[in-house]
Amino acid sequence: TEFIFALIVPSLAEPLRLRGRVMWTVSPEDASRANPAGMGIEFLYHDEAERREKEAAVERILTRELGDLLATKLLGRSPHI
Repeated sequence: TEFIFALIVPSLAEPLRLRGRVMWTVSPEDASRANPAGMGIEFLYHDEAERREKEAAVERILTRELGDLLATKLLGRSPHI
């Protein structure tokens, strides 16, 4: 299933819109402690420039809202902002 994900962030005037595709799901009936219910999403971009733009926006939001330390931990690297 493809969809548009609208992330509402209080500090942004407009929602951050990301196109994605559901790649896998785990239903509540099939869930376990090791494999909880949920879904995996692959984000889709028109081109490399859009991917870089969206990733930079998310990194700026993470850094602004959570600070450098938590943003670095979530990203697994220092933010490129």
